[in-house]
Amino acid sequence: MRRLAVRAGVIWIAALAAACAGFEMAPQDPPSPRPECNDASVTIYFPEESATLQPLADPLLTQLMQRVNACQGAGGELREIRIVAYPDSGANRSMREAEMRMRGARVRAALVAAGAPEDKIRVVRPRGDLRQVMQRRAEVTADLF
Repeated sequence: MRRLAVRAGVIWIAALAAACAGFEMAPQDPPSPRPECNDASVTIYFPEESATLQPLADPLLTQLMQRVNACQGAGGELREIRIVAYPDSGANRSMREAEMRMRGARVRAALVAAGAPEDKIRVVRPRGDLRQVMQRRAEVTADLF
């Protein structure tokens, strides 16, 4: 019985590998040739059940924009700034949605105040389980080239 289960598992893995062989990964953008234009990211943490930016957020976002400006000064470009805002883990679905929107909007406003062009900022939904510990954050990434 055990051998049969092992053989079935091996056959399933072989079939899966054969099926995946026909799929191609989406091409990734090549990295920038300019060292000043490596992607930059920061993580902003929030207090529980709050969308209030902490005092440490401003210098972090200012540093991010300094990296963007250094890239642009070296002839590079800002493709986009992506904000992924996470909710508190214990909230119900509607509260999580509201927290994500509010946190994303607050980080967006702080980025604009730090000099980010509004048309380059995109707030996206997080993927995966939204009930993990220490989700009270926004991950901000500047895609530079």
